Amino acid sequence: MSGVMRTLAVTGGIGSGKSLVCSFLAERGFPVYDADSRTKALYDTDTVLLSRIRQSMAEFVPGGDVPDGFLTDGDGRLDRAALSSIVFSNADALAVLESIVHPAVLHDFTDWKRTSRVKDAAVYGTVVMESAIILEKPLFMDVVDMVLFVDAPVEVRMHRVMERDNARPEQVLARIRAQRRIYGSLEDMPAGTGFHILENTGSPALLRRKVDEFIDLN
Repeated sequence: MSGVMRTLAVTGGIGSGKSLVCSFLAERGFPVYDADSRTKALYDTDTVLLSRIRQSMAEFVPGGDVPDGFLTDGDGRLDRAALSSIVFSNADALAVLESIVHPAVLHDFTDWKRTSRVKDAAVYGTVVMESAIILEKPLFMDVVDMVLFVDAPVEVRMHRVMERDNARPEQVLARIRAQRRIYGSLEDMPAGTGFHILENTGSPALLRRKVDEFIDLN
């Protein structure tokens, strides 16, 4: 990989192994932006974002009875559990939340990508964004040059997540089903976007070799 600074999106469903792929890419010199972790960090540090979230979510409180300290914990930070309880079964609330949070994350990614530290580390002229939802979000896809979709059979993914999270099969299956809409996006990739599927059905050593092959070929 060479040329101008590009963005490679690494995505896939729960248990697919996308985080392991990103760790291998990081070892090879690719700066990795973990969208989920960075979003949580913004929740804790961006007071303007927190204010906008609280104001917008107050509209979805039944009866408009918004308590003091709404959506904040004892330290004045976002209470993510309370936020989840509002958006979990309310598609309108989730859409409003995403319309606020996603542009903030994209701005954070853009700032991160152009820092000298990231540029110095990007030995292949490419940075990585790890995100489970990126295929569904045109806002993020607009800044992506390539997509690496990490995949594995449902049974394999279930076993991995049960072992990793000590979870029951029905819990893992429910999480996989909630993400299933991702797969419907595979045929809707924007024209010109390099799309690659990496099957992760074997050992971590085999996956590492596949990642190395992907780097060498792209």
